Amino acid sequence: MFRASASDAVAKRHNNGVDVKRVGVVDVGSNSVRLVVYDVVGRSIQQRLNEKVLAGLGRGLGETGRLNPEGVQSAMRALFRFKAITRAQHVEDVTAFATAAVREAEDGAAFCARVREETGLSLRVLSGEDEARYAGYGVLAIRPDADGIAGDLGGYSLELSGLSGGYYVGGRTYPLGPLALETYGAPGSNEVAGAIHSALTGAPELSIGARTFFAVGGAWRALARLEMERRDYPLRILQNYEIDADRVHRLVERVL
Repeated sequence: MFRASASDAVAKRHNNGVDVKRVGVVDVGSNSVRLVVYDVVGRSIQQRLNEKVLAGLGRGLGETGRLNPEGVQSAMRALFRFKAITRAQHVEDVTAFATAAVREAEDGAAFCARVREETGLSLRVLSGEDEARYAGYGVLAIRPDADGIAGDLGGYSLELSGLSGGYYVGGRTYPLGPLALETYGAPGSNEVAGAIHSALTGAPELSIGARTFFAVGGAWRALARLEMERRDYPLRILQNYEIDADRVHRLVERVL
């Protein structure tokens, strides 16, 4: 992980006499690479910076079994930039994760070694179960009484998380991200629909009879934003925005 220098530590912020710890999280995803910086005071967490680069590490992975070469270069440039940002922002430590593309690629370990050697950043490669659990915990952090299914749609995978009475009750990963599905054909094609149906048939998370689906990830946010525009919804805040299932179906048909 990145560590602030001794001189940076002197720049520690204070808020009415309370120390503010500045931390960062780097998410090396299958499609995007993101840095988020937070100021932490006790149990209060305030987002300070959020930057994303669409690198496309997982593009073509289904055919080659390897990370996309252009995506690797784009990701490395982003990580060098993130390193400079965290130093300029006096971030005390950065926790970094990599997800499905790095996990599945045959050269994923070599990519992690290169990142560590060239940037000093140690990537923790999450398992699919890790991703599902963290997605569930993220929903519970916002909705402590959440009851339903969380679906975290990334570039190369979909994590489904069961939530019951405010508790995470299990989840797993499915190879249903858009970069994984592109090997089957065009979006909306019978081949893609068949691949989705095959992957989700028997999924235990979908058998709990939940009435609420908690959508996590940029693709869902894009759909919600489109629905807001279509309805001329007056309050443009995506967090906790709700759409009923029938409207979602109509929206997706319109997009396709």
